[in-house]
Amino acid sequence: MAELYAFQRLAKKLNIKIGNGDYEVSHEDNFSRYLNNNNTQWRSDGIYIFKNGIWQKRYIYLNRYKINTYNKYPKFHLVRCEKIQEIGFYHYSVANTELVDVFNIDTNNKEKDIKLEICQYCFHQLNNSAPKTTEEFLDSELFREYNNDPLDMYKYPKHNWKLISQRFREKYQSCCQECGYAEKKSNLEVHHINKIKTDCKLENLKTLCKLCHYVAHIKDKSNMHRRASQSKVKSFIKENFKYLEANNKYFQEILKAQKSKNNAN
Repeated sequence: MAELYAFQRLAKKLNIKIGNGDYEVSHEDNFSRYLNNNNTQWRSDGIYIFKNGIWQKRYIYLNRYKINTYNKYPKFHLVRCEKIQEIGFYHYSVANTELVDVFNIDTNNKEKDIKLEICQYCFHQLNNSAPKTTEEFLDSELFREYNNDPLDMYKYPKHNWKLISQRFREKYQSCCQECGYAEKKSNLEVHHINKIKTDCKLENLKTLCKLCHYVAHIKDKSNMHRRASQSKVKSFIKENFKYLEANNKYFQEILKAQKSKNNAN
């Protein structure tokens, strides 16, 4: 164990990243770096790179492009289509973000936060069923079923859950869908409607505050009933008493149950 800590300290000092097995959202990596190190796989559904100790799906695109000349932005690619082979693999960057930056060769300026569309050669090669934009690509990677993926100790997708929860709360539902609470983002959690934690499709997710999430799990035997969860809810109620009293339909019921439990003790 001492050797591990020593290695971690050395890695931090030398700015070396240690693989942690997490899915990472990143852009503008040089694709050739992965090709040269044999860290690339061309699979039937897309391009995969080996990063942080796991295989992660990516797309590739040209981050330098004559935008004015062609009057359009470059396309992103998911498979080894004829256009990629015509231009050459080593000219591409690899990413999985919703938006990318593209350097406009015509104006000598970088254009930021561009949503790219898929290459039509790739789209047809994938039977017209691939994500059509980089935004759809990221969502398709995160909001899906995780039937064959590793799970953490709480049965959530091990590599992706943190990103799934964060992106869902930031992009789709930024307040509690039961009581409207939105004051403090750390008090919002993502709930699986059908109680299946590996089903992370958009239609199965719902943003709830800590109180509403706790109530949603009252009838099942999940970890939400453990002492740590009860303590978390009590702190949340104390911190947001006035808002919950005025807006949360479960507030009085939970408050009454807490008082009864305290009197019994």
